[in-house]
Amino acid sequence: MTLEPIAALAVDDARRLVDDERDHIDEKLAAFDRFADGLRRLPTDSPSPSPRSTTVGAGPPGSISAAAGGRSAGDDTTRQVRSLFAETVRPYSIEDVDEPEPLLVSIREELTPEIALAVAPSTDRAFTPELRTAIYAAVDQSQAELRAMRQGLATEAESLAAAADLRTQLTDWIDARPPCSQQGFEALSRRHERLDDFRQQCEVLAADRQSTLHGRTNHTATASLSHQLLVEYLYQPLAVDYPVLSAVARLTDDCASRQRTVRRHLTRRA
Repeated sequence: MTLEPIAALAVDDARRLVDDERDHIDEKLAAFDRFADGLRRLPTDSPSPSPRSTTVGAGPPGSISAAAGGRSAGDDTTRQVRSLFAETVRPYSIEDVDEPEPLLVSIREELTPEIALAVAPSTDRAFTPELRTAIYAAVDQSQAELRAMRQGLATEAESLAAAADLRTQLTDWIDARPPCSQQGFEALSRRHERLDDFRQQCEVLAADRQSTLHGRTNHTATASLSHQLLVEYLYQPLAVDYPVLSAVARLTDDCASRQRTVRRHLTRRA
């Protein structure tokens, strides 16, 4: 084999992680669609002509904890908004289902702190057309960020596929070659040149990979993603931080080692 097991497994495991994350994002995008569709069916209230009082609980003024600490407004529509979010988006928003974060925290993270405050039980705010429009805008922004991540994952999948393909090409080529001791000078020379071609392919792939890591995925003007941060997030479970670069480095080392072996045999035949 041309790669040490840890490097070969890292590339394969990384591809599975990318596939799993793409599935998760697709499901979350669909969940946001269901949330937005549900919002369209909820009735809206006209803005009240006079200020409505809000009882402030613990926490600084305007904070989620302060809004949640007062009395319940009994607003059925904002309760339905919270329930709709909990049924659609929230399952894809939290990492630990057994110890979930508070619902308003999920709303704050996935939409905005202002919207979380507006739909909090103690805020006593009507579900106006303006509030619904603001929620739609937050949903659009969240989905744009998810699509930027989806584009970044597509780029990552291409890099992993390129590393895996190069590994397969080199492995298949080496497996088809007879031992150096059974080859003559010309065959050994061609063998050395082919290994040099593989090393150059590794160098190109490594350079492309470095460029990718330092780039960004720009889905919209307000939704972009650093590929470096994406990689750091994706590959936390792996034994290597950069599976593509690790695989390419080991391929390069393997080619260099085999070239040294070929040169020793060439010297004996000179």
